[in-house]
Amino acid sequence: MHPLWFDPSEYLVGGRWHAAPDRLPVENPSTGEAIAEIARCGRPEVDAAVAAARAALAGDGGRCTAA
Repeated sequence: MHPLWFDPSEYLVGGRWHAAPDRLPVENPSTGEAIAEIARCGRPEVDAAVAAARAALAGDGGRCTAA
């Protein structure tokens, strides 16, 4: 396994890290070797992420230009 700069048992939503309910193995597609594990989230976590994204869009983040 390769070291990561973040805790792979957590996920980032709304600017805060949260403990994930499960982990997802990440494999090198050319070798099948397991190279890492990352947070695996379910419907409640996805719903929270969507709500955070909508709140950001309604706030200052939604008024930013693309440039």
